[in-house]
Amino acid sequence: MDLLEQTLFYKPTGTVQIANNFTLIERKILNAIIWHSQKHKFKPGEHALPIRDVFHLIGLDSSRNQDVLKDAIRSLVGTVVEWNILGADRVDEWGVCTFLASGVIRNGKLQYILNPKIVEKINQPTLYAKIQLLVQSQIRKRHALVLYEFFLDALSRLQKTSVRVVVPVVQVYELLSVNTEMGYKFFNRDVIKPSLAEITKHTDVEVTYEANKDGRRVVELVFNVKKKDSFQLSLDFDSGRLDHVEKLEEARSANRVGGLQALLEHYGVGKRKAQALIKTYDDERIRGNIEKLLQEKRSGKTINNVPAYLVKAIEEDYRPKPSPKEQEEEQARRKREAAAKKKKEREALKAEWERFRMERTREYFAKQPPEWQEEKRQTFLKTLEGEGSSDVVRASLRKNGFESPMVQGMFFTELREELLTRPEELEFEKYVDFQKSKNS
Repeated sequence: MDLLEQTLFYKPTGTVQIANNFTLIERKILNAIIWHSQKHKFKPGEHALPIRDVFHLIGLDSSRNQDVLKDAIRSLVGTVVEWNILGADRVDEWGVCTFLASGVIRNGKLQYILNPKIVEKINQPTLYAKIQLLVQSQIRKRHALVLYEFFLDALSRLQKTSVRVVVPVVQVYELLSVNTEMGYKFFNRDVIKPSLAEITKHTDVEVTYEANKDGRRVVELVFNVKKKDSFQLSLDFDSGRLDHVEKLEEARSANRVGGLQALLEHYGVGKRKAQALIKTYDDERIRGNIEKLLQEKRSGKTINNVPAYLVKAIEEDYRPKPSPKEQEEEQARRKREAAAKKKKEREALKAEWERFRMERTREYFAKQPPEWQEEKRQTFLKTLEGEGSSDVVRASLRKNGFESPMVQGMFFTELREELLTRPEELEFEKYVDFQKSKNS
């Protein structure tokens, strides 16, 4: 069995068609978890998937950045998904739930528990879409992956190698989680066209499409989907016959610099030169020029010395140069990402500040005389028993008394204004300066 077949899994129609705002990485990890769960026949309880396998299956072989996985798992645990939004499954059902019940990274493994409702959907589905994880690992755009799964679902349902799929344009917006306020002109230019181009270039499916109009308004998209007669992974992962994906990862992890070095050595580049290239150039540049080499070979160009050609391609960067417009779009994208990252870091720092303030409040409270502490408790408890307090708070108070986490949280939050006096305790910007001075 070749490597593509080993990473084949069956994704139920109902869970292919889920509406959410999952990122590309989150959706790839979702698929990897379904694949792994199917391998273990959906046994109840916690399962463990090696982190190295997760990185490989989502196309990040050389990465060891576990923060990426943590962010994705956090989203899969906390984001509500809506399934079967296009009604393609023969069972007429709609539902919402989260994907994971829990996720833990420990000792080099991702330990997860699937939401029981999701297990039910993927263990006893009516229809399947056949998806290969190593093909999805080549996709770099979130919308492209969603559409790729959708097209495979259509091919699987009809059991054909080519299909014509007609979808109301509003449902395409919904499937891709794009706000309909984005006009079709920009939706087509920025979402549909680049996604289909990536699918045709990097996967085992090729797609063309046309728009059906009612007057001047686009009302439907017609996708012509066809399985390619022959397909090879663009980075030539399927070059050998292995019993398990884990064996490939073990072989790659034996190298100090990971899978990227193994890939360069596969094309004849010496070990030292491969390590030097990886130190000098980023992952995207190296992989992009390997792809350029493969394109040249597929076009029939004769390359007598493949290792020398590849080294020169990486050093001089033979990748097609982006147009001024593409460069401008890339700069705008990086600015947006930088702004989003800065915002996220600031929000995390604010949350840290709130924890800092609460800890200080508890410390100061503990230093007060016992009589003063008891007086504050009793005064606060009387306010909770009054009419202005919510039923939930009163119920928590009756059940656990002052030891209720909810009650204590409210108590110390109220005491903050009385006990906190230092600048870094009262103002967020002063706390930022305080932290900088501590770290300098």
